[in-house]
Amino acid sequence: AETQALLAEILAVSGDPDTASAALRVLADKASLDLARELDAFDERTGFLAVRGVDVAQIAFSAGFARNLDYYTGFIFELHDPARADGKPVAGGGRYDGVLGRLGAGQPTPAVGASLWLDRLPGAAS
Repeated sequence: AETQALLAEILAVSGDPDTASAALRVLADKASLDLARELDAFDERTGFLAVRGVDVAQIAFSAGFARNLDYYTGFIFELHDPARADGKPVAGGGRYDGVLGRLGAGQPTPAVGASLWLDRLPGAAS
């Protein structure tokens, strides 16, 4: 029951990346989990985005977010156009380092990719 409650708290974490990282650090500390390396990498990625001009305060992080494909192994994302009434993403993707191994590759191969729905981009014909 205690583990289930902790998982529920973790999956409820959402907000901008900095707020989410701080909340996850508190929960990790509370559960005596050493997630410093992983959360430092998360913060570093957020920093890289900020340095490149991305307003990270506009990023909506959700620990409960998942793409509906099981081959993702790390960072995943979706991009949304707030003008779209249907809420469907215009792009989505992430890391899938295990895919080539599943297909028979003889060595681990890092991979990342994304899909763009061109018909969902602003100005596209419906």
